Amino acid sequence: MDADAAARYDPRMDACAGRRAERGPAEHDLNPMSAPAPRYPMALCVSKQGDARFLAHLDFGRLIDRALRRSGLPVLCTQGFNPRFKLSYQDALPVGLGSEGEWISLVLEQDPGLAEVRRRFSAALPDLVRLVDLRRGSAPEPAERTFWRLEVREGLGSVTDALTALQARDTYSLPDPRRPERTLDVRPHLVEGSIHGSALHLELCRVQGRSLRPLAAARALEALAVENGLVPPMFGEITRLRESARPCGDETWDDDVAEAAVAAEAVEAVAVEAVEVAVAGATAAARGPAASS
Repeated sequence: MDADAAARYDPRMDACAGRRAERGPAEHDLNPMSAPAPRYPMALCVSKQGDARFLAHLDFGRLIDRALRRSGLPVLCTQGFNPRFKLSYQDALPVGLGSEGEWISLVLEQDPGLAEVRRRFSAALPDLVRLVDLRRGSAPEPAERTFWRLEVREGLGSVTDALTALQARDTYSLPDPRRPERTLDVRPHLVEGSIHGSALHLELCRVQGRSLRPLAAARALEALAVENGLVPPMFGEITRLRESARPCGDETWDDDVAEAAVAAEAVEAVAVEAVEVAVAGATAAARGPAASS
C-alpha cells in the first residue's frame, strides 16, 4: 500500500464489509422473482375514557405503542437504526376530550386471527383505554360529521334556551382562540343539537374543509346565555361518540358484531384455501405436459 492509499484508508470500511458478509446478500441481490412477504392490514378502534382524556396525542400514541409491544403481536416496523411500529391514527383529539372510539391502522407480518388479536391486545391495555372494535383492512374514512356528548353540570335550562337561540340564527361568530385576529362562525357547523338527560348531544360538520371543536360550540352557548340574561352554563366531560352496533361500555364479545367478524374470517379462509388449491392444480397441469415431452 503506497502512501496515498494509506492516507485514504479507513478501517471502518473493513468493518462494514465484514458485517455485510455476516448478514449475507443484500435485499437487491436476492431473486427478483421471489414473492414478497405477506402483509395483513388491520384497524383497531379503542376508547379513551375517564382520566385518559387528559393524555395528549403523543402520550396516547406511546400508550398504544407499549400495549402493542406487551401484546407480542407481529406488527410491521419501520426500517433503519431505530425501528418503530408503523401506526396511522385517523385523528388527533385535543387534550381534555374523551372518545368512544379512535381508529388506528397497522399492518401485521403474520395473521393470528381476529380473535387472537382481540384477546392479546385487550389484555395489554389499561383500564381506561379498551378495545371496542377491530376489522381487517384499513380504518374507515374520516366522517364529514362528528357526534359529541357534553356533560352539563349547571344550567341545563340555560343550555336549552341558548341552543334554541343559536339554531334560530343564520350566523354567530366568535373570536378564534387559535387566531385572535380572525372570527369563527359557529352556526354553519351545527347540524343538530338535543338534550339527553343531563347531557347535550351535538352533531357538527365540516365547512370548507374546516371542522369545529366542541369547545367552540360550548363557548358559543355560554355567550348566548349571557346575552339573553341567563345563568351561564357549566360543562363537564366532553366525549366524541361513535356509531356502532356495539354499545359503549359493553365488555362482552358474544354478540352479532363478533359473530359477523368470525363468520367473515371463516369465509375469507375458505376463499384463500380454494385459490391455493386452484393454483396448485393449474401448476400441476402445466408441469404434466412438459414432463412427458
